[in-house]
Amino acid sequence: IGERISPYYSKMKFDQMKQIFSLYGEQIHYVGASDFSLRQAKSSYLLRNIKQSKCLLQMENSSTISFENLEKENLRYRQGALRTLGQQFNVTFSENTFIFCWSAMDFSEKRKGFQKFADSVWKFYHKLMQQDKIKIEDVVFFLVGGYEEFATILPVLPGDIRTFILGKRSPAHAISVVGASDVYCCTTSEDAGPRTVSESLGMGTPVISFDDCIAPDLIDEKSGWIIKPGDAEGYVDAMMKAVKLKHNTPEKLKEMSMRSYESYSKNYSIENLKKQWYDCLELENK
Repeated sequence: IGERISPYYSKMKFDQMKQIFSLYGEQIHYVGASDFSLRQAKSSYLLRNIKQSKCLLQMENSSTISFENLEKENLRYRQGALRTLGQQFNVTFSENTFIFCWSAMDFSEKRKGFQKFADSVWKFYHKLMQQDKIKIEDVVFFLVGGYEEFATILPVLPGDIRTFILGKRSPAHAISVVGASDVYCCTTSEDAGPRTVSESLGMGTPVISFDDCIAPDLIDEKSGWIIKPGDAEGYVDAMMKAVKLKHNTPEKLKEMSMRSYESYSKNYSIENLKKQWYDCLELENK
C-alpha cells in the first residue's frame, strides 16, 4: 500500500486495521495460501496475536480449475502444447530441445527478479559454450508476461540462445506454456506464493527456485531444485543439471515430472481444498 498511495492514507488504513484486530482478534481466522504465508502472518505486528490462525495449502489458480486430471495425459498434453507453440512461432522443437520458462505479470517488478534471471542465463550460456555434448540450438527460453518495451529485453540476453517473448496471456494459455516446458525458473523474492510454483508442479514441470516464499514448502529434490538465496552459481548449476539430465537420462527427468505432479495433487487437489475450507469454517464435510 505504501508504494501506491500517500503515506497519510497508508497510516490511516493501518490504524483502522489495528483497531479491528484489537477488537475482534480472537474471532479472526487467518487463511494463508501456504505455510510460508502463515509464518509471515505469525511474525507480523497485526496478526501475531491471533490464536486461531489457519493455513490452506491452496489458492485459486487455473491449474486446479483447468488441468486437474493430468497424470495419464501429461505427456500427450505436453507434446500438443509444444506443437502449438512451434506453429505459432514457425519453428520446430525436436525431442532434444530443452525448454526453460520464466514468467511475471510485470518484468520490471524488482521482486520478480528478472535481472537475476538474465544474469543466470548469461552464466548458463557461458557454461554451455564450454562443453560440446549439448548444442546451443537445443536450448530454448520462453518468457511469459508483461513489459512496456519488449525490444529492451532481448539485448540483455544471449543472442545465440533462442528466446521467445510471449507477452501477457490468459491464465490457461500461460499454464499451457509452462506445461510445454521442461523446467520452470522462479526468481521471485517476495510473494505469498508465487502461484506459478504450484501451477508448474501441477503441470508436471519441475521448478528451479531460490529458497524464498512458498518454494521450499512445495519443492524437494524429487520435484526440482532449491537454491540458497543469492547463490547465483548454484542457480546456474541447477540449470545445467536439468539440461544434462534430459540429455543423458531423459527417463529421470520424466520421473521428476511425475513426482512434481504427485506433489501438487497431494496438496492442491479439489478434495483437499474442500476439506481444508470445511475445517477452517468448522463445518461438517458432506
